[in-house]
Amino acid sequence: LFPDRELVIFLDLDLMIIGRLEPIVEAVRRTPGLTTLREWNPWLLSLLPLFMRPDRGVQSAVFGFESGTLDYIYHDFVADKERARSLAFNDQRYLTKVARNRSYLSRKFYVSFKHDCVDYYPLSLLRPIRKPNTSIIVFHGRPRPWELCQAPGIRWGTPRKFDYNPVAWVVEYYESLKAVASGLAQQGKHGQQEEVQPSEGTAV
Repeated sequence: LFPDRELVIFLDLDLMIIGRLEPIVEAVRRTPGLTTLREWNPWLLSLLPLFMRPDRGVQSAVFGFESGTLDYIYHDFVADKERARSLAFNDQRYLTKVARNRSYLSRKFYVSFKHDCVDYYPLSLLRPIRKPNTSIIVFHGRPRPWELCQAPGIRWGTPRKFDYNPVAWVVEYYESLKAVASGLAQQGKHGQQEEVQPSEGTAV
């Protein structure tokens, strides 16, 4: 898909980009092998310093690499798909098992919405949902980001972390994306109209 030695970075479609991506790009550029996120630990283990927590492997909402350096992962999967499926039930587990040179992005670049922005009930109903100072907010499991934009009174979240109100800064984020998309669509329409309109004096 890509020329060799090109920088490739994948981002999940349902994450939020709220800060600069340049530091992430540079981190991937200077790190050999697969650069990805580290899967979060359950709450109690998250109280420990990061170096003391069990390494649960890849969280693939964001990952990057230099094209041509990880071809063996693809070839390994294609060579024996049944073995690959028996080895791991999803892409994250598979990458954790087969990627030979794996590094994690610094946690300062990303947070988990459900782990880092929402309190446990009943505090989740009393405190505002925190907007973090970071580059990327990852949504894994529930809630999904669009659930945070629903009308008041609709419950979102997990059994122990939930609320019934839209999150204002998430709503604002998606409204701004809609405005950008609408503007681009209008530009595209105008461009098409300009292309088909004959110039003055042109025979049609």
